[in-house]
Amino acid sequence: MTIFFTLLLAHLLADFPLQTNRVFRMKVQGAKGLALHVAIHILVTALLIRNFWQIWPTLLVLGIFHYVTDWAKLRYANDPLTPGFIVDQAIHVLTLIILTVLTPQITPVFPLWFLIPAVMLALIPALLTFGFVWASDQCRANMPRPFISTATIQWACNRLLPLSQKTGWVIVAMLIGVGLLVVA
Repeated sequence: MTIFFTLLLAHLLADFPLQTNRVFRMKVQGAKGLALHVAIHILVTALLIRNFWQIWPTLLVLGIFHYVTDWAKLRYANDPLTPGFIVDQAIHVLTLIILTVLTPQITPVFPLWFLIPAVMLALIPALLTFGFVWASDQCRANMPRPFISTATIQWACNRLLPLSQKTGWVIVAMLIGVGLLVVA
């Protein structure tokens, strides 16, 4: 269980607060940007694992799966029938579950009592980003919404992503600070 929460925390940090607007634009533009995004994932994951050099093949597999998943999402993002964000995140979590099962030798840096609240905090920017993606889809669809006002959707389109990014950086700073105390 500790391995899964370690991998999930790394994913949440790398996919949300550490995927800045600049990294996202580079990722959308091509393979080099996507490789940078994947490198950030591998680095964050490595930092959360003891003796990460001993499990470099697992980190490589994680990077390959992340690259392929994000490449496919970018390639097929314009398909209106595919909720790209949700499918992308579900595939990432499924990959983390598979790696957890296949690599019981991973030794996390942090204990479970630290990881669970850390993951819960890291979920905040992820959920805010999900709200932004949903609202943006609603704005593009330009359809009447019976239960939510257009002004609310517009507010979410304009405010949730910056709120997610600012919240994410505060959470990263908090986790680094508390994490250093836990490890010491």
